Amino acid sequence: MAVVTGAFGYNGRYIAKALIVGEGGADAAGGRIRARQYDRRAPEMARDAMGVEMRWKKRQMVVVSMMLLIAAAHIIGIGNYLPGELYKLYYSYFSDFIMPFGFYFLFCMAEQNIPVLRRWQVKLGVTFLMPAIAETLQYFGIEALGSTFDPLDYGMYAAGAATAAIVERLVFPRIFDFWDS
Repeated sequence: MAVVTGAFGYNGRYIAKALIVGEGGADAAGGRIRARQYDRRAPEMARDAMGVEMRWKKRQMVVVSMMLLIAAAHIIGIGNYLPGELYKLYYSYFSDFIMPFGFYFLFCMAEQNIPVLRRWQVKLGVTFLMPAIAETLQYFGIEALGSTFDPLDYGMYAAGAATAAIVERLVFPRIFDFWDS
């Protein structure tokens, strides 16, 4: 009789540990229960599955750190320390750029559980469309993520999402050995 005692994921599939109990339950001679690894794929894939989990955890730490930096930039109000026109530009467009950038990386964290997000093009499109739809609603007088329509915001949404895609695909794989593109 086989009883599954635990499981861990490997690229959306499962490798199960199975507990094999001798016929009639426990052995009469000593009550021993034999356990062995049941693996539909090669044993090296089972070892690699733990490596995959560790890479995902490291990626999550990078993304959470980025989100904390973005939050800190908004809380501290970096724009207060900028002179004249830079002050206006910061408060007009910084959030329009950095929020899609941050959301792109939140989607990077979600791609493990939502397979459609594994393609960078999908993450880029969703990251641009979400605030663009809100901006379009503002044009029609519907308050969504703000109340004033500014057509330049579309460019900042696109720039933020595109910059995030470039960072994810080209920069992070060079900096972090655990970040595969």
